[in-house]
Amino acid sequence: MCEVITSAEQVTPEWLTGILEEKGCLGQGNSISVQKVNPSLHTTTWFADISFLEISYAGQAPESAPTQLFLKVSKPDLAPADLVYGKKEVVFYNTIARAMDDPSLARCYDAAYASATGKSHVLLDDLSETHFQPPHPLPPSRADCERVMDCLAGFHAHWWEHPRLGTDIGELASRETSAAEPLGCPPSRRETEEMFPGFVDFLGDRLSSTRRGLYESVLSAWPFSRAQERLSKRQGITLIHSDAHAWNFFYPRDPAQDRVRIIDWHEWGIDLGTNDLAELIVLWWYPERRACMEESLIRRYHRQLLAHGVKGYDWKQCWDDYRLSAARILLYPIWMQAEGRPPAFWWPILERSILAFQDLECADLFET
Repeated sequence: MCEVITSAEQVTPEWLTGILEEKGCLGQGNSISVQKVNPSLHTTTWFADISFLEISYAGQAPESAPTQLFLKVSKPDLAPADLVYGKKEVVFYNTIARAMDDPSLARCYDAAYASATGKSHVLLDDLSETHFQPPHPLPPSRADCERVMDCLAGFHAHWWEHPRLGTDIGELASRETSAAEPLGCPPSRRETEEMFPGFVDFLGDRLSSTRRGLYESVLSAWPFSRAQERLSKRQGITLIHSDAHAWNFFYPRDPAQDRVRIIDWHEWGIDLGTNDLAELIVLWWYPERRACMEESLIRRYHRQLLAHGVKGYDWKQCWDDYRLSAARILLYPIWMQAEGRPPAFWWPILERSILAFQDLECADLFET
């Protein structure tokens, strides 16, 4: 199907019947009805409107026929430059997800993008009955964090140094020059340098001279040569989520029957796998939680990579990659302030990222 849905009201029984028949989920002659329902999970995304749909069938339907679906459509008032996020998610489900037999992803029934309008939609399984999310801003439990490490390691291992990366999947682009996509992909070095004076002026004496110096040292090294070299040589890189915070995962209510699922693939890219780990940990956790869980979780991730067949990637390299990814988080408040996000969102991230930078001795990575 190539028709782009712009609202839940356009999901008619006829349209959905065609989708499900095409996916082999529905036999010929089954009639269905569709009803929009209130979600049992509080799920939002800034670039798309979300609807939860309940599907009913007349007569006996195959077991493969879904009863609950999750629809994402482009927001009607979205800035043209931001429509790329929907496009990226459609590419993910139509290209990347189809190349995997991976239960860590929600099943996609349809994903479409219209180049003429920039609008897009994605139709997925609604996981509300089998999965949950922790209430924001509470982090997941240790057991669920371990499940996330296993999930990310399996996904990263599948795409580790994959020959399709940078060819027909994604780009191995330098961040020295201006990015062709909007902020969050992430910005280039030039863009970040242009944002920094406004960031400093906005904070005034809230950013001490010591912390300003720390920022300047990280900015002078961005984009980090270690990561850039790996990208250019296609060594130790993989496909990453790029927005792997705790609420972009669904956690199984019964871990014996299901596993963690990853959602919101609108910022995927090619980079160090540890970037996703830093998104989960450094971006959101304070020192006490990091001190008792951080290293053990990264070690678990590393063991799982090796168990999935990754070779030539020792523990020290993994840990140093994670420290480099943690240093990268320091730039997030600059990007977020430039995007116009409120200080209530990025000010705590500034504090957490600086504390992590210090605890992990990230400055040592930039010494010559």
